[in-house]
Amino acid sequence: MKDFCDADQGRSKDYERVLASRFGAYSHGLAVWGSLRPDVIFDEYRPCAVTMASAPDPAALGEAIKKAIRRECHVAEFTAHLQSDLRGLGEYLRKKVLNYADLLESV
Repeated sequence: MKDFCDADQGRSKDYERVLASRFGAYSHGLAVWGSLRPDVIFDEYRPCAVTMASAPDPAALGEAIKKAIRRECHVAEFTAHLQSDLRGLGEYLRKKVLNYADLLESV
């Protein structure tokens, strides 16, 4: 563990190799926003589109619209933050959240 802690930024190479072997594809861009590269993509981003709503009968159209306007995406981000006072973690997470907010506003 000491070697891992002492490796600073280099430690990401250690855990990224393990995560890549576990999840297969690792750190690939989203299909709709290639510059956003989450560590693992479980389900690609699907933007909302009311025009995609379809239902076999008019009574089911309301549910179909609710489903069509829901954005969907399932990704994971990993980090090995070792500062006991969480120094810097807030800024790191803020940048990550802003990147995902940009995706929601742009696609």
